[in-house]
Amino acid sequence: MELIKVNANDHDFNEKVEWFWKPWGSEDNRVFYEDCMRHSRESDVPCFYIIKDADRIIGTVALLRNELVSRQDLTPWLVCLYVDPAHRNQGLGFKMMEEVSSKAAGMGYQFIYLSTDLEGYYEKAGWTHIDDCYGLSGGKIKVYRSPELFPSV
Repeated sequence: MELIKVNANDHDFNEKVEWFWKPWGSEDNRVFYEDCMRHSRESDVPCFYIIKDADRIIGTVALLRNELVSRQDLTPWLVCLYVDPAHRNQGLGFKMMEEVSSKAAGMGYQFIYLSTDLEGYYEKAGWTHIDDCYGLSGGKIKVYRSPELFPSV
């Protein structure tokens, strides 16, 4: 499995935007996803990736400078981790997290973070629940930190 970086010049860019937007978006915020993806960077965050099975997109993941949560002191954030239901339970989510972690380490980051209300999944990949934070609606959300990406110097 190889992560494929999304580029605004890709001939299928709009299809890729749909894959990132549909699982979490609403009618009102598709333009948010598109604009963020259009300004993706080559060697730092934000960056968006897909995985394919043959020519069909089956998963997404991204790294953003910040998540829309109260912990703005933490960066970068793993977001938009999604695997097509027909391809779940094959370890693809964990593989995407490993690949994104490797890319973040290459950018010089020691840890990456994520926010979720999901329990048990990320712990299996070695992530640690470090705190709770709050979303825009005021709801409490768990914050997780990845295993150390490279030794501190």
